[in-house]
Amino acid sequence: MMIVDTPRVLKIYLAGYMSGSCLDKCLAWRKQIRDHYGNWKDAGLPYPVTFLDPFNGPEIGTISKDGLKSEVPPKAILMGDYMSVKEADLLIVNWDTFGEKRASVGTPSEMAWAWQLGKPIITIIKDSENMKHHPFIGGFTTIFVESIEELLNSKHINYFYKRVNHANY
Repeated sequence: MMIVDTPRVLKIYLAGYMSGSCLDKCLAWRKQIRDHYGNWKDAGLPYPVTFLDPFNGPEIGTISKDGLKSEVPPKAILMGDYMSVKEADLLIVNWDTFGEKRASVGTPSEMAWAWQLGKPIITIIKDSENMKHHPFIGGFTTIFVESIEELLNSKHINYFYKRVNHANY
């Protein structure tokens, strides 16, 4: 008798810059990725992935312009992000700060948690940015891509999806 496994959904955490002053840009790249996988190959069907996102819920509208305050208690934000990273199978990290002067503070922590938990990390970062060559960012990152478009045109997410689902020969 042949046993058929039900494919499991790959959980992807979307990590990146958060600021009320450029909230539209902080949300746009996440939506672009979700939309792409929501209509896989223009077939009207979603790819078997789900996205975990720190911007999930109505609280996103309460983020201060500097990105340092919210109506959500700080420890709840920290623990919520940690829970999401633990739950995820894979992280997509966007290193873009959208021209803001403040560095991304939570993103390196999320990368460190993922690395400690043995989770692959795909980092979106331009080659011209020095952070790509930083020992921690370079050490944590499994795969670098330079843009959202490069990520969406690659087979990187598909590769990790296939690694956690049944073999098909």
